[in-house]
Amino acid sequence: ALLSDDTLLSYLTMVNPSKLFAVELLVKLYGSLTLIGESAATPIISFRVIQLSLAYGMSPHSPSAFAQYGSYLALIGDEFEEGYRYV
Repeated sequence: ALLSDDTLLSYLTMVNPSKLFAVELLVKLYGSLTLIGESAATPIISFRVIQLSLAYGMSPHSPSAFAQYGSYLALIGDEFEEGYRYV
């Protein structure tokens, strides 16, 4: 892991309105894709929310993106220990 748990937990809050809006749109897209069964793109959406969070601060939706990433690592990537960090 490049960033420690303490570093991730101490990130500032996202305040840029356009970035907050982008995260909200991505979260809604994630929900819509999940609802219609198109799950192939959902990891990409989670990764993008995490990228925005690391670049501009944590949003209210950041924790769910990290949890989705952790699930992806554990279930798809067989990286259980690393995945457990995020869920």
